This record gives sequence, structure tokens and C-alpha cells, in this order.
Amino acid sequence: MAFCTNCGSKLDDNSAFCTVCGTAVKNDVVNQPQQSQVVYEEFVPTLGMGRKFAFKEKSLVYSDKEYEYAKLKPITLITAPTFASNGVAQTTSEDGELLTLAFSRKDNARFNSVLSYANEQINAEHGNVKKYKFVLQSPSGSKVEVYSDYLIVYYIKGETTKGSESVNKISKGFGLNGNGLTGKITGGLGKAIDSIGSLGTGINNTFKCGATGDIIMFADLNVNISGDNLIINEYSIPIGQQNLNLAKEIIDYIDNTLKSANEKTEIPPITSEVWEPIVGKIKEFNFYGKSLRIPENLDVFNSYRSKFKQISQKCLERARSEYDLKINDFISFMEFFPKIYADNLSPIIQKAVDVLVANGNWTVTFDSFYEQHTSEFHLGIDDYNAMTESVNLTVANNQRSVAGVMSHVPTMVGGGFGFKGALKGVAMATTFNAVTQGISNAAIKNARNITPPQQAELYGRIKVDILLKRVFLDYWNVYISLVCTLKNSGSDIWWQTRDADQQYKNIFQNLSNPNFPQDKVLDTLIELIVTNPYSPEYYEFAISRFGQSEDITKIKEYFGLTE
Repeated sequence: MAFCTNCGSKLDDNSAFCTVCGTAVKNDVVNQPQQSQVVYEEFVPTLGMGRKFAFKEKSLVYSDKEYEYAKLKPITLITAPTFASNGVAQTTSEDGELLTLAFSRKDNARFNSVLSYANEQINAEHGNVKKYKFVLQSPSGSKVEVYSDYLIVYYIKGETTKGSESVNKISKGFGLNGNGLTGKITGGLGKAIDSIGSLGTGINNTFKCGATGDIIMFADLNVNISGDNLIINEYSIPIGQQNLNLAKEIIDYIDNTLKSANEKTEIPPITSEVWEPIVGKIKEFNFYGKSLRIPENLDVFNSYRSKFKQISQKCLERARSEYDLKINDFISFMEFFPKIYADNLSPIIQKAVDVLVANGNWTVTFDSFYEQHTSEFHLGIDDYNAMTESVNLTVANNQRSVAGVMSHVPTMVGGGFGFKGALKGVAMATTFNAVTQGISNAAIKNARNITPPQQAELYGRIKVDILLKRVFLDYWNVYISLVCTLKNSGSDIWWQTRDADQQYKNIFQNLSNPNFPQDKVLDTLIELIVTNPYSPEYYEFAISRFGQSEDITKIKEYFGLTE
């Protein structure tokens, strides 16, 4: 008897893959084609449907063509096999060719083991290694990925026995059960109904193109083992004896993580510094032999601008860490991004409210200021809402494409095509805020109802660096909301109106006009800088006209324009 070199499980004779962890048994040759290529697992679909295929160490052989894993997208399990139909999985080549992998019921466990191995190779080739702690591949086709403080259930419905159960119940009521002819007839009827139900489940799974993930936080879990099934909340996932130890490890990890989380102290705040009300001071800089005088109210504005930039950078760093830890795919993005965004915006909002209270403004609360700020500055929210709208459009297209087909499917088979409509009429800000509060809303439900390939395409649109730069601007601009509130409350603080901004832009354009009085250029430039010191073009003009100087550098450093 051989044992797996990775997990130590016993291996069946002539086995090419460990049925527990999927590790290839490289010393065993299952088949040796004429081309002297080692094939690790070969599959021939039954029922006269599908093409022969084989998994190798670094490639997939489909019919008479070989595809390297580096040139394939991850393989999605569409539906598990039943006694009436093959199991189906699909992948796409880099040329857009769809490969449908059909496998028989007797090969189910073997296929699921090699599927885990193949997808790990594909993800590794694309540099997309998932950061899960455990992964459990069920013989039914369902999969569980366990991460640091949450898990994802990819659930695929298996065969149904409700037909047999219903017929048995009815037949017993009429005294028609038994081992005779009548018992055989009723048993056959039950199996026939089971066959229709299983076929309907397969059709449902096929149109959904596989299972979509349901994210569950550890704190919201009810997980245990019942017989050969892993029970995760409402999901019952067959694991068989081969995955029993892994399931126990998963439960132990979840229990230990929750215990450790309860023992930890509260996360330390971004900053414990108490901000006293800022008192402005006059600042003077030498500007090419003339004096550039910064008034007190502009010094107050600039001080808040600088302080909130620092705290926003710290909050963004924490947001980036949480993003990298929790977001691995489209579903986790839809689930976690709003919470990450809001959790790291909150300490900045709280600082602004603290400043308002210290300045005597006691009518503004955290909630009212949060709402005021996000109504004006919402670049990160806009990006999320754009993704939500893409989901809604995709769901609508999917509904149209299956409507005609489903009209021919018997109603007894059930199915998951009764999607709710898009979020028309619902304010996008309400949608975003619902997710931040942990409410399961239509946006996340719809995201789970689009196919894995569609999810992958939408997830590929996200440019994380650009997204987080926009999030940073939302965070930093809290100081603008603060200054506006202080100004409206009567505080003496610098503020530039749009009309004044446009007026001085026009003046600046005329500085380059040869008819502009040359003896007025320097004084006018000083006036422009004091009016709006955050316009880089003013300093660029000064350097081009009068040359580089340390004084310009000092002024730019004061206003935070050198980074």
C-alpha cells in the first residue's frame, strides 16, 4: 500500500492522484500514449456525450489537442454527475476556445481530486495564488475555501431524492409498499421523478455556469459534521470519509480563530493625539526679493489640510492591508470593499467631529457629518456603484438568455432562475451604505447570480492602485468638509469661491501676455499665490520667469506641494 507524500493518506493501487489533497503521484503511470507522453488522469465520458480528455502534470489534453495550463483559465465545475447525466466542467483557452469536460458518475471523486490540482497549476501560472488556509473539494462538486476570518462556500446542488421520498410516503398511505411488483413499480416511479429533478438541477447549474461563492464570516458560522456531511449554516456538503480529517481541521481552525479574536484587545485607533483648536499665525517668505505674507486664516486652513493628509495616509495603508488580505475575487470585492472603505473613513470623520466640538460647534454629529461628506466626496463609492450597475446589467442579460429555454423545463424541477430585478429606483448611496452595515442586499445577491466567467471578467476591470488613489482623495477631502462647516459656523478660515478662482485663472493667463506691465508681474504673482497657493502652475511660471530658488522650495514645502 502506497501513501501520499503530501498528506500521508493511503493511495489506491494505480492511483495517479491523492483523492484527499489532489497531489500527483508522479511515479505511477496511468496511461502511456504512443507519443511517450505521461498522462496522469484520463477521462472518457459516458452516455455518448463529450470528448475524451486527460490531465497531465503541466497541461490538459482535450481530444487530440494539448493545452498548457499557462494558456487556460481556471476550470469551473458546472454540475456534478448523476445516474442520468454526466458531470460537466468548463474552461477557456487564451484563444477564446471553450473546452467542455464531461465525466461520468463513477469518475466523480477522481475528477474532483485532479480538478483541485489543475486549478492550482493554472492559478500559479497566472500569478493568481489564492491565500486560503484550507480548501475542501466535495465529491458533489461543491467547494469550501477557508481564509483568515471567513470562508467561501461554492455550493452545487447534487442529486435529489425528494421524488422517491414523496412516492414512498404516498404509497405507504395506500398500503402499496413492499418487495413485490407493486413495491418495484412505486420504487421505479420515485427514481424516475428523482431523475427529472436531478436533470433539472443539472440544467440550473449549467446555465449558471457553476457555483458562485457565498461569503460567511466566522462569527456568523454554524459549522459541524453530521455523518459524511459538513454542515455550514444552511449548506449540507458531502465530504466522504476521505475528507473527514480535513473537515475536522477546518472546524478546529475556525474555533481557535474565534477564540483568539475574543481574547484580543480592541484595535488601536489610527491616532490617539488630541487635536486642540488651531490658532493661525502670520507666515512670511522671501519671494525673489519681495515679501510673500500668509494670513492667519490661510495658515489655519493649511494646518488642517496637512493634518488630515497624514491621518488619511495612515487610514489608506490600513485599508490596503485589509484589501490585500480579504479580497481575492469578485464576490469578496463586492462583499468586503464597502466595509473596508467605511471602516477606514470613520476615524477621519471622527477627527473632524472632534475638531468641530472643540471649536464650539455642538450640533454636528458623526452620522450627520458622515452623510454630508459622502454626499460631496464619493469617488470610491462611485467605482463600487459602477460595478454594481454592471452586475445588474449582466443579470438582466442572463435572464433574457435563459427565459426561452426555461419555458420548456417542467416546473417540478425547480431551479434558480427567479432572479430579482436590478436595483432600479434604489439610491446607489443607500445600496453602498447597506453593504457597509452588513446588510445582505440586492447588489451582493445579484453578484452571486452571475456566472464565474462573468465574475472573473468584471473583477479583471478593477485597477486596485487607481481605485485606492480615489479612495485616498475621499479620505483626505474630509478636511474640505470640515473647513466648509467651520466657515459656515462663522470661523475665520480661508476659503476660495469658484468665482474668485476663475477670476484669478484669467489673470494668470494674461501674465504671459507681452503687453502685461512687466513691473507688475511679481506683485501679481504674489497675489495669485496668496489667493490660491495650491496651483502648481503658479510656481512653475515663477521658476521659468525668475529662476529656481530655495525660497520657492520652502513655500512649496509649507503648502505640501513637494511630494
